[in-house]
Amino acid sequence: MNSHYFVGIQVPRELAGHLSSWQHTLQKHMRYKVWTNAEDFHVTLKFLGAASDEKINRLMSMLQQQNLPDAFSTTVGPAGGFGHPEAPKVFLAEVEKPPGLVKLYKRVEEAAAASGWEREKRDFHPHITLAKKQAEGRSPLSLSHVPAVFQQQFSVMVERITLYRIHPGENPKYKDVFTIDL
Repeated sequence: MNSHYFVGIQVPRELAGHLSSWQHTLQKHMRYKVWTNAEDFHVTLKFLGAASDEKINRLMSMLQQQNLPDAFSTTVGPAGGFGHPEAPKVFLAEVEKPPGLVKLYKRVEEAAAASGWEREKRDFHPHITLAKKQAEGRSPLSLSHVPAVFQQQFSVMVERITLYRIHPGENPKYKDVFTIDL
């Protein structure tokens, strides 16, 4: 069986600490079945799924040939979710889409398409998943006074992209395979 992969942007350690505090506050309001390990926080650029070593090697070569943007800054936060506002299935940190991030996303899509993957049909919605598979509780974002922690925003420099291999039974479960500096 082939391993599963994705291309993403790793979250800096300091930001991961802030996002972990969001999780701690969220746990007072909601129960989720899956909580993202702080070492696994990332922004997905392209989910690849199962792939052979040959296909992954082709992708790594194509990524190195892309005209990737220079390092750029983006903003992470405030908190948000996918699904019903009072009980989102996914609780996340929003990520701003500056031109550098849009260009990076397009170049990764191009490299993946040239390596045999289908292009993404959904709009690019950059985010960092904090928890998913909501079980019970009411979202603190639906309260009349949203806890201030969820309104925070952080400036982050994006300086590299990483190809990750997914190890489902481990925690953390995402392992670096290949990194490209911008």
